[in-house]
Parts: sequence; structure tokens; C-alpha cells
Amino acid sequence: MSQSVDQTDGIPVRQLDPATFRECGDCALCCKVLEIVESEDLDKPPGQWCRHWSKKCGCAIYEKREEVCKIFNCFWKVGLIPEDLKPNKTKCVLSMYKEGYLIVSVDTAVPTAWKEGAMGRYLQGWEKPFVVQCGLDKSMVWPTPGLPIHNWRVARISNKGEVERYLKLKEKSQC
Repeated sequence: MSQSVDQTDGIPVRQLDPATFRECGDCALCCKVLEIVESEDLDKPPGQWCRHWSKKCGCAIYEKREEVCKIFNCFWKVGLIPEDLKPNKTKCVLSMYKEGYLIVSVDTAVPTAWKEGAMGRYLQGWEKPFVVQCGLDKSMVWPTPGLPIHNWRVARISNKGEVERYLKLKEKSQC
């Protein structure tokens, strides 16, 4: 079954095909890297495991989990990115902001994971600005075709959502 590609504000967006959806299986990285603020019962900062998740049994409240958890689907789960970009392997969860920006949520244990390996190669082909979030650190990245990732423009995003200043990625020690 083929997938068509549409353009939304210049961002390629595939029409979702349920036949391409994948099971999370041994991956639960979204339960760590994502920030959950839409819920009164589950106020979870980014970069910390959800209090309902355990290595032994996964989500302890899976059947009664929060609506925000039920509706979240990362790019890997819905088949928008290749199999080898599974979040627990790349240490990055790809999703989309409501505003249409790609967000790369990175495991705080490996803050440079988005620039390395299969994920780094995938992002080399991304043409639009995207957001990288690693714990509480959030940055806007402007890819530059033909330049290595460490030479791309990046700006920190303040807690108020304002772009603070441009840096070269090689100036940064973290994400």
C-alpha cells in the first residue's frame, strides 16, 4: 500500500495509513522524554520517567492511562520514519507541534543523540526549522543543506517560548 505525501506549510506530511502503524513493544521512551502538563493528575516534567512507568511492568495504569497518553503517537509508531529510527534505539522521540514544527525529544542520558547515527543522518535531510528538547533545555535548529550538523544555526528557547540567541552547535556541550 503506497503512502501519499502532502505539503503543509512546506513540511512533508504523509497521509497516515493504519496499515503502517507499529506496536511500541519494548519502547517507552515517550514516558520519559515528553512533558505532560495537560493533565491535573499527571504533571510530568520532560526528561523524567513517568511515576506510573516501571522497568519491570511498563505502564502500571495502561488501561486507565491519561487521555494525553492515549492519543500521543510518535512518528515511528505511525510509520512516518524508518524502522531503524525506533526511539529506544536512537534515544529520540519525533513528533509534531501543533504549530507544525518537528520536535525531537531527546533522552537526557544521551543529550547529543539527535546529532548522531541514524537519527543524525535522518535530520540531515530535514529542510525546515525544528525544535530539540532535552529535559528542560529547548532549542530551535535551522538545518543548512550541505553543512554538517555541528555548523547549523541554533537558538535557545526560553521558558516563555522566546528565541534567546543564536549559537553554533559546536559551542554547546549538551543538546
